[in-house]
Parts: sequence; C-alpha cells; structure tokens
Amino acid sequence: AAGEGDEQDTILAADILGQFDGPTKPRALECARILIRMYQAETERETQVSILYGLYHCGCSLAIPIALACSRHDDAEFRYLSALILGMHAYDARRWISRKVIATLPELTRDPDSDVRDWACFAFHDKKGVDSAEIRAALEARISDSDPHVRSQAITSLASYGDRRMIERIQLELRSDQVDPTFIHAAEESGSPELLPALEELRSRWQGDLESLEAAIRSCTPEQPQ
Repeated sequence: AAGEGDEQDTILAADILGQFDGPTKPRALECARILIRMYQAETERETQVSILYGLYHCGCSLAIPIALACSRHDDAEFRYLSALILGMHAYDARRWISRKVIATLPELTRDPDSDVRDWACFAFHDKKGVDSAEIRAALEARISDSDPHVRSQAITSLASYGDRRMIERIQLELRSDQVDPTFIHAAEESGSPELLPALEELRSRWQGDLESLEAAIRSCTPEQPQ
C-alpha cells in the first residue's frame, strides 16, 4: 500500500538523519529540526520510535521537550527513549535545561520497565556537577532493585558521587553466588583497591569474560611506587 511505503520511507529518512551527524558536528542542529518536524507530523508508532532514535543519535538539546513529554508515555519504549535522550543532557551548560532534565530522570528510575530504570540510573553516572538529595534518594532506592543491571547502574552512579558505602555493595555483589558482569564493570570503573581481594577470589570461579575481569583487577591494583 502507498501508506505503508510512505511509512517505510520516513523510517529510512529518520535512520539516515540520525546517523548523519552527532552532537559535536555542525549539521546536528539542522538534522534535529528536520526530525522534530517529522515527529510532530507522524502518527504511526513504529515511525515515531525510529524518529526518536534518530534524535537520540543527533544528540541535540532541541529534542528535550519531546523527550520530556515521552517520559509519561503509556508505551515503555517511548519512556526508554526519553531516558536515553534526557541522560545525554543531565549536565548542560544551559542550566534551565539541566533543571528540567534532572527533575524528570529521578521519576524514570522508578519506572515499571527495567530498561527505563537502567538508563535513568546510568544518566547520573559521573555527573558530579549534578547532585541533589532527590537524585541520591532515587538512586539509593534502586540499589536493591530486582534487576542486576539497574542495581549496578545505581551503585556505580552513587559511587561516582563519592559514596563510599557503594564499595561495600559492589564487594557483596562480587562475593555472591551469581555475579552479574555489570558489577565487574562497576568495580573496574571504581578502581578501588578495597575490591581487589573479592575480584581475585572471583577469578577462580568466574565462567564469564576473563578479559573484563582482568581489566577490573588491573584497575583496582594499587600502583607500585617507583
């Protein structure tokens, strides 16, 4: 049908525009404006999703109003894309943007969908310039999340704020019977020597990617004095 063909053409155009430029490239603004007009004129779900992915890859802050609206969408994939886009702008030089974004991301950490919670928690990783009691409370609420990826992102984000309690949490996860790989990555990012014994003990029973485990061990090994 002609309508179906038009929809596929729009999806292809959105994919091309999203890959055409990035947030540091000169044409990102122009691409984002085109994608926004496409999104506003579109009614088909699949096409709207493709356009949102294109806006995410553009990395332009013009997408923030659409992403904020999507944060309350009934469809989990729209909320997921909201978390992706907003997470790119959690620390923005234009403070009014940052305030709007960081008011919404804590809400997304409580989303019913684990992928949405995962990316909302990840948004605060290593964002030392963005800190508040509300953000920390939202992350702390997720350190016991049923999903290991969400737990890992929340713990890693809190650790990046200098919360030393999170080193103990990573340690507990590394010593558990079922270790999720995301906590090995969290240990590597922390670079804490306190995690070295747990990582070395894990080496003898780890059945996963040994390269990532060795990278974490190297990261947590103190430098020898010259």
